[in-house]
Amino acid sequence: KKTTTKKQHVVSRLPPVLCLHLKRFHGLQKMDDFVSFPAHNLNMGEYLPHWCEDSGFSDNASQRLEDFAPPPDVLYELFGSVNHFGNLHNGHYVANVK
Repeated sequence: KKTTTKKQHVVSRLPPVLCLHLKRFHGLQKMDDFVSFPAHNLNMGEYLPHWCEDSGFSDNASQRLEDFAPPPDVLYELFGSVNHFGNLHNGHYVANVK
């Protein structure tokens, strides 16, 4: 029997400097989809389990996350990126740093 599921990613705390790596290969094929991200004020607060700590969340299934306080703002500024040009077998990387 199929059931409804929800996939969720949360982290317990965020570091002062955040490094994200995006997997850009699927099998042997490079993914060429455009990726957009902010250069200023990347808010990672929504990925913190703040509702567990701040709101005394219980296992009561009738409570919804929307009933709790909004997520805190945890803002990051982009100061560098590394891009790969080429394919799985060859290419080069270009670093951009502020």
